[in-house]
Amino acid sequence: MNVRLRQDLEFLKRAMQQGDVWVVKDPISFNHFLFSSHEYQLLLLFDGTRTADDIRDAWRQQFSTKSLTSEQIRQFVNRLVGDNLVSVDEFGYGDSLYRSQATMKKRKLRSLFLSPLVIRFRGINPRFMLDSLAWIGWMMFHPLVVGATMCCALLLLIYMFGHFEELAYRVPAISQLLSAQGILGMVVTISIVKIFHELGHAMACQRCGGECFEIGLILLAFIPTLYCNVSDAWTFPERWKRLLVSFGGIYVEIILAAIASVVWLMTEPGLLNAMMFNVVFLCSVNTILVNGNPLLRYDGYYLLSDATEQPNLSSVARETLNFAVVSMFRIPKRQKEVSPWILTYAVLSFLYRWFVLISIMCMVYLFLKSIGLRVIGQVVTMLLLASLLLRPMMSKSLLRGGSGNWGRFSVVRSAFPVACIALFLAAFFLMPLPSYVRCNLIVEAKNPTPIYVPSKGKLTYVCGEFDTVKSGQTIAQIESLEIDQKIQILQNKLDRGRNSFAQLKLRANEDPLAAAQLVVIQKNIEANEDELAVLQEEHSKLTVKAPLNGVALPAPIRKAKFSNDEQLRKWQGQLTDEINQNCFVERGEQLLSIHSEGQKTITLFVGEREIDFVKKDQPVEMLFAQQPGTLFAGIVGDIYEVDVDLNKDQTVGEIGVETYEDASGRLQSLETPYRVTVIAETVPKHAFVGSGGRARISIPYKTFAEKTAQFFERLASFNL
Repeated sequence: MNVRLRQDLEFLKRAMQQGDVWVVKDPISFNHFLFSSHEYQLLLLFDGTRTADDIRDAWRQQFSTKSLTSEQIRQFVNRLVGDNLVSVDEFGYGDSLYRSQATMKKRKLRSLFLSPLVIRFRGINPRFMLDSLAWIGWMMFHPLVVGATMCCALLLLIYMFGHFEELAYRVPAISQLLSAQGILGMVVTISIVKIFHELGHAMACQRCGGECFEIGLILLAFIPTLYCNVSDAWTFPERWKRLLVSFGGIYVEIILAAIASVVWLMTEPGLLNAMMFNVVFLCSVNTILVNGNPLLRYDGYYLLSDATEQPNLSSVARETLNFAVVSMFRIPKRQKEVSPWILTYAVLSFLYRWFVLISIMCMVYLFLKSIGLRVIGQVVTMLLLASLLLRPMMSKSLLRGGSGNWGRFSVVRSAFPVACIALFLAAFFLMPLPSYVRCNLIVEAKNPTPIYVPSKGKLTYVCGEFDTVKSGQTIAQIESLEIDQKIQILQNKLDRGRNSFAQLKLRANEDPLAAAQLVVIQKNIEANEDELAVLQEEHSKLTVKAPLNGVALPAPIRKAKFSNDEQLRKWQGQLTDEINQNCFVERGEQLLSIHSEGQKTITLFVGEREIDFVKKDQPVEMLFAQQPGTLFAGIVGDIYEVDVDLNKDQTVGEIGVETYEDASGRLQSLETPYRVTVIAETVPKHAFVGSGGRARISIPYKTFAEKTAQFFERLASFNL
């Protein structure tokens, strides 16, 4: 077998801490390949004149301490042929190559099944487009511009942290983010942001003197995005240039997040505002969890690889983890030095990949379920889970260790890991763990006294929420034009009647008819006086006074209504809101409530999925907003297994239960809360009625397996 190395290949040497690395660039396919110094020396021996035996002998003369077998040479040749770096002159090798290519196709199909979350399509050469955008890349990646941009982004981040509470009110509710419309908006935003992200890599590579030879489409977790081939950065001898190319995508996302933050802060809620929030959210979360995270093979990984000068970090870490795992069961023929930090990286990367993949599976299932494709969601989830489980089982690296043999199985070595696995399974399925139901709490008034509107009219004054009032103190003032007009009319009638009575009284001695009229007028005056007294008493009630000492509680929240007959603006929300000044109130409507000091009760709100675990007399630990560092104890009292009406009970919104409006305009919750009262020995003195906090109820112990099953049961019943 005569193997000839292609003469048009470009070789570039890069010095690393672990030794020299050679980068081979294919000027036709624009692919790049990394070889160690020993692989490079072996590569040079393929001059087309040497046979496999000649190459083995030449290798032994050059490296007497490193053995090389004919099978290893053949495997290396197959690798070079697969990468199209050499040509082979041997009878029958074409058939062998055909079989090798067929095997490669099968591997690609198998990898497509084992990695359905990453599907890549062949791209195009973007040279013309990048040449037209070269001036943007030159300006954007100028050191002064990069420094100024990072300073502006940092200042904006400091500003947003300083106004965190104010900006929190502008953040959409979780129900909106997890709705089908919200997830669809996120998917569209991801696709758009990724276009600029990949262009950032390409322009950074071009700015540093390299080329981007391919930009194509990739389905990442079924989301269409772009990818670009900037492997030309491997040829840069300067480390800072390679780091800049890897950082280019994150840098562009920082610019997008900064611009979107400003627009989000300056616009009112609407489509544009929601899109800008999606950009801010995705660019920040995506950078932290995905792109900037070195545990995944994205920008953070290449930054770490170049910073530590560890090429092929992923494969090295995988081989290190395989060696460490298999060494616990077998005695390897050849010892291998295991780097602690690479082993730690391999373990963390393995765990984080599983976490990300399981999270993606859950989100895909919930999204398909929300749009009525639950069965398809279950099928897709099962396929993804099968691919995750089959990948390590179908991999031969654990059994063969690449090209070498791990050695014979050792019972002594296997005893400890098998015992650990058995102990873990026993703990997972058998060990009971303390379990709690965590929920929100609110301090409510016990038997408050409601105050109602005595007569319809305009509300000109009402005392503030949670104001301390005393008996007889004015707590509300109502102005009734109808009562005022009736009083004025009666006053005029009385004045006229009294004047007529006085005049007739002067003529009564001379005119008998006048004397008879005096009796009628007197009765009319008395009737008018009685009616006026009633109206004046009713008018006095328009000044509402507190019937007892206590604290004023707000009336139930209600939506805006308008009187059809009078077109008078009625109150909405709460009466104490500024918008309700001089609003119209109806007779019998509740103004507020007054509760006596010390008459407080603590109410917990437990979700419908956990209410069955809560029983009477279970211990409760409580944290109140007024004393966040002090735990208060109590026990479960009465359990009201009736749904809370979100449209009438404003306390639900005050304790943070996530709600949304349905098509009819009524409030609905992601999970129906139930009321649970608490019997507590002490309550914080400063915990006023309406204040909230957190609580946890101790329930019977559960195992890890039960907790895991409960989590997936909740996931299956959760609705977006």
